[in-house]
Amino acid sequence: MQHLGDVWTFGLLAAATQRAPSDVELFARGPHEATRTFELGDASLDEETAFTGELRADADGERVRAHAAIFITRYRDYIFGRLTGASVDETGAPVLPSDPDALDELVYEARDALFYGGEASFEADLLDAGGCTWGVDGRVDWVRARFRNVGGGVERDVPRVTPVRWGGGLFVRSDATRARVGFLRTENQRFAGDGETRTSGFTFVDASLVHTV
Repeated sequence: MQHLGDVWTFGLLAAATQRAPSDVELFARGPHEATRTFELGDASLDEETAFTGELRADADGERVRAHAAIFITRYRDYIFGRLTGASVDETGAPVLPSDPDALDELVYEARDALFYGGEASFEADLLDAGGCTWGVDGRVDWVRARFRNVGGGVERDVPRVTPVRWGGGLFVRSDATRARVGFLRTENQRFAGDGETRTSGFTFVDASLVHTV
């Protein structure tokens, strides 16, 4: 981390991490009703390795606080669930897609992948009145994820990746109370993985009130 004056801080992160496959990724064999899939694990999966680089900047002023970061992660043997395109029943036997009890077959496997993206957020105090501070905040984040070296060099999108999100809100705080009302917009996902359909965007609105006794 490098401090620049009393407000700005810059940082550069490099990391290498590994994780073992989960029990589900190794041994699953059965229906998952919530996602309407029939999941099949792979006991031969090895550990997943990630190499990450991140550049970040933080500002902590008297009235404004902000954060921004960009990252890139290269995965070796990224573990994910792939939709095969087959339809099966709750026992795993093949059925027609039109069958009302049909489930999408999903198998866990590993491929090399590249993730990159960024995030930014801010909070600004606008007014002091009535013993309270009134202000606004905002945020945005995005990530792009693609498999590497698939089918003669053709790149494919990684499934189940969060699309671009952005939002903001109004807040008021005092020594004992903090209240906020805001929204978070999730945009449509145009980069769906194989077997997936593109998703529509939606907006989540929320309000909160916290009082410390």
